[in-house]
Amino acid sequence: MILLHSLVTLGSIVTDFASLGGLLIPLGAFAMVAVISITTHLFKNAERQRWHETARIALEKGQQIPSMPNIADDVVAPDKTGVAGRHKQVMGLVTAGLINVAVGIGLFFGLAHMPGAQEARYFALIPGLIGAALLIAGLINASLYRRLSDSGDRTPQS
Repeated sequence: MILLHSLVTLGSIVTDFASLGGLLIPLGAFAMVAVISITTHLFKNAERQRWHETARIALEKGQQIPSMPNIADDVVAPDKTGVAGRHKQVMGLVTAGLINVAVGIGLFFGLAHMPGAQEARYFALIPGLIGAALLIAGLINASLYRRLSDSGDRTPQS
């Protein structure tokens, strides 16, 4: 009788663990993303601190300050006219828009041919519409910059 009771208890523990596994996998994925993001930030911060220390020592010795390494990929340094920064921003919007539209189309047709997923295919509109919005934002951004550059509102060059 005790053996039967312990087997039933063991069975309930295994069942509870299996249902918990469905929750642990998404939580583990979110935790991995958080760890990767924080680690990347910490490494970039350490690189900046090493550069600042090197620049401080160079200033104290009267030497030339070394150039800062390109550790901030998200910051675009435009040239004097601002063309490089604006072009990179527009191209980033257009590229992201095209990728999202392609993912939306692929999901739509992929789900359309799966049995039982006929209604689920409309969820593919989410990335597709996000992509369309990014494309529109890129076009508006490009046309606004073109309009500003045609009107002569650039910063004066010396």
